[in-house]
Amino acid sequence: MISKICVILVMVCAVIVIAGFFQPWAEVSTSVEGGSDGVTGILKGTFGKISLGSKVIGGIEKVSNTAEGVVGNVGIKKSVSGVAVPGLVNNKSSKMALVIAEIMFKSVEGLDWKSYAVYLMPVLAVLCVLLAGAGLKYPITVIAMTVLSGAVSGLGLYNLYTTDLSSMIVKIKIGYGMWNSLYAFGAIAAVGAGWMLLERRKNRISG
Repeated sequence: MISKICVILVMVCAVIVIAGFFQPWAEVSTSVEGGSDGVTGILKGTFGKISLGSKVIGGIEKVSNTAEGVVGNVGIKKSVSGVAVPGLVNNKSSKMALVIAEIMFKSVEGLDWKSYAVYLMPVLAVLCVLLAGAGLKYPITVIAMTVLSGAVSGLGLYNLYTTDLSSMIVKIKIGYGMWNSLYAFGAIAAVGAGWMLLERRKNRISG
């Protein structure tokens, strides 16, 4: 009974990981979103020097250039999901995506191919479910699941907590999708550890 409950808990955590992959991994920070005041200042300065028609055109161009420098087309994207990271990194169309990849891999070298490693997140979540299911018959797979999920969560959270976001080329905040996924992997590891302890205790009592 305990084993089946643990499998269900692992499945729930895996769903959270997969859902998090499609949720925001990074969002424009408050300081960047508050840049509208600066843009207003630019427009006001422009308005005082040139004709109305040129003012509007020049102001729009400056706003567009500023926005695209932050997230590509800010009118479309104010956040980047995990599933979008590889495409944006390889197209060089979002500095936000480049920052996410740099945080994950601690290096800007080889990001074009390294960025595809984010697709391992949902794959590893499914693998954890399969290992949990196999754990009903083969306890060794529970150990593998616990070590795997713990490593993913630990490494990912370490990178997030030790990265100085203020030093990045774009001021961002980590989105809830990434937090949810990494903590869900941590929960899988906790379930696996609890599962092994309960099974060991049961074996001692029955033995």
